[in-house]
Amino acid sequence: MSVRRAKRGSSDTDIHSSTFDLPQPIDSSPLRVGLETFTLPKHRPPTKRIAHSSLLANAQCLSCGTADFYRPLAPFGQRLSQINKMTKPNQSEVSPGNEFTSRRTAFKRGMAALFALAMVRQAAGAEAALAVNTMEPSDMGTKMSSYSGKKNSSNSAQMLDRVAIGDVIMRERWARETKNAEVAAACFHPDARVEVSWFKGTAAEFVESGKRKPPADTVNFDSMSPPVIWIRNDRAIADTACAVHTFLRLDGIEVSTISYTRLLWRAQVLNGQWLIAGLRGIYIRDTLEPSSPDLVLKLDEKKLDRYRPSYRHLSYVLEAGGRPAHDDLPGIDRPETVAALRAGESQWLEQA
Repeated sequence: MSVRRAKRGSSDTDIHSSTFDLPQPIDSSPLRVGLETFTLPKHRPPTKRIAHSSLLANAQCLSCGTADFYRPLAPFGQRLSQINKMTKPNQSEVSPGNEFTSRRTAFKRGMAALFALAMVRQAAGAEAALAVNTMEPSDMGTKMSSYSGKKNSSNSAQMLDRVAIGDVIMRERWARETKNAEVAAACFHPDARVEVSWFKGTAAEFVESGKRKPPADTVNFDSMSPPVIWIRNDRAIADTACAVHTFLRLDGIEVSTISYTRLLWRAQVLNGQWLIAGLRGIYIRDTLEPSSPDLVLKLDEKKLDRYRPSYRHLSYVLEAGGRPAHDDLPGIDRPETVAALRAGESQWLEQA
């Protein structure tokens, strides 16, 4: 579709008087306009050039006489007409002798109108996306797909819930890393439980363990992705990718270990506030290496072989530091443990 300007010197020199050469023949292939797709019926358009306003009402097919050919374009044309009215050029811009004459004016205003239309379509698409409660990941099962409880019936309320859930998770991780037990305790539901590599127990006990000073030359911190969240009424499940970084001394050598996991967080409303109701991990793989490339780390291979592949080096470091290394944690080396954990989280969410 091409835009042709009016003759130079004409009083109608803005985009409203522009005409369109329509392609022919046009088949029934889909037409993409912004974020919308229109399927055009197979008609033969008029051969003459017509103003875009005629696209909406007056144009007829030469074969059958119907005006339905252009009807799918009505939403696009109506919005474009509204934008054109707001971007109509001043007479000073198109007066004789002014360098911004018809062609430049039509091009400039046309580009502005199309840009404005694209922004409108983007905003409409974003608003429509908010209406989708959740997308189902294949490994969570069909029961985790879409929940819209009474509390989260509106898009705005659901977005606020998601922000609150993500915030309480990040605050707990910050409090754990900075040894702020008061803030950490305020993040947990009274009935919350935590089951991770080195700890199984209540959230209160987990917070208490964080008060203990770590061994000398030991540094722990996490890097974590934003959560994917499923909400049903006053309960929610959040899934985050997490890398646990630890720097410590092992046999006199400074080493670093990274444990790659997925953390599953239960969240529940208590007195109008989202709190963490549970924390469990799925273990993927880990690494262990000297902090300096010129150092050589020698490990007990027989001891290392006793540990599970999903968190072998983490178990090695935990036992070297006097902490227990559990053998029954969910890990990708035992897919049935991952499936059982996700099924349990889904069942807990359904009980809301």
